[in-house]
Amino acid sequence: MVARFAPADRARLDRLVALHPYLEDLLWSFPGLAHALSCGAYDDALCERVQAMICAGAALQHAARELGLPLWLRRLPPEAFNGKIPELPSDPGFGLKVCNHLPHAQLDARRWLDSVSLGYRICDGNFALWVARNWGAFSPCDPRPAVAVLGLLAWHAERPHAGAGLHVPAEWSRQVGLHEARRLGGLWLFELQMVLYTQVRASTLARANDATSVGGITFARLRTPQELAEEGSIMNHCVATYAPDLAKGQSFLWSLRDETGARIATLEVRMSANGRPRVVQLRAKANADVPHRVWQSVQIWLGGWNEPQAASPKSDALPDARTWAHLWKPYWRTKGMGALLPLRPPCQGLDPLLEALDHAL
Repeated sequence: MVARFAPADRARLDRLVALHPYLEDLLWSFPGLAHALSCGAYDDALCERVQAMICAGAALQHAARELGLPLWLRRLPPEAFNGKIPELPSDPGFGLKVCNHLPHAQLDARRWLDSVSLGYRICDGNFALWVARNWGAFSPCDPRPAVAVLGLLAWHAERPHAGAGLHVPAEWSRQVGLHEARRLGGLWLFELQMVLYTQVRASTLARANDATSVGGITFARLRTPQELAEEGSIMNHCVATYAPDLAKGQSFLWSLRDETGARIATLEVRMSANGRPRVVQLRAKANADVPHRVWQSVQIWLGGWNEPQAASPKSDALPDARTWAHLWKPYWRTKGMGALLPLRPPCQGLDPLLEALDHAL
């Protein structure tokens, strides 16, 4: 049985189980407690006191409580443990529920335990239970980055009146599965990107042509991920995937419509190095070519943009620091600040969090 524990623990485990038959029984009855007593990550005096309790016949729940281990941990196999056991929910109600969602494969036990602990630390016990329940749907690689992002979403969903909680999609609940949670998490992060880069977009759009109609064609700016999704659905193309570029002011999109209001084309504009707008894409339904009159109207409309000013410093393209702090301050006050949400916004904005969701499945 000792061979199933981490190699670094085995010599100390051999010495531990030789001390008393009750300690040897831990290998089968409570592998996590046996690991904690022998891994060297806990205070030596405390471990000796717990060993004495067990040898004297104390209940395992009392021994586990001394080390801060939840009793439900005894259901996990030796393969789940390596180093100090991470912080976990200890209330009996959680233990009764989580035992219905333990990993089936012994080799998955460590990653399962790390992910459940991360969900608890990022959010709370209810979200940790959600992670355990949806474990089988996560990527078999490393689910922890996606767990962290979805934990942020779940935490803010419980606080919808301040900071980033104001932008949580209304459809979110802890009853949704991983696929829907991933979709809603993406929408949430896109909305936050829109807020963080408001000034970046505004500085460019201040030079845009104010005319909303040229040559009988209406230029309707697409402003939100939801509007992009609607445009892509009706026009049968992939414009919805441009939400990150739209949010960060790297791309600007318009829906072109005829006199009846019917959509006839989608226009993507980006800024050239000289500050002038250029057409990146101009496509009709299903990415077909547009009629000549549509192309002609677009050229006239582009000519109505204002003269570019001197090149702006690169810092202008960064997320707004004050907005960043406003979004995350409620979380910082409760959970503290860490690498996931640093004090200053990273130059990538929320792109690393979006990438984590992309690899969730």
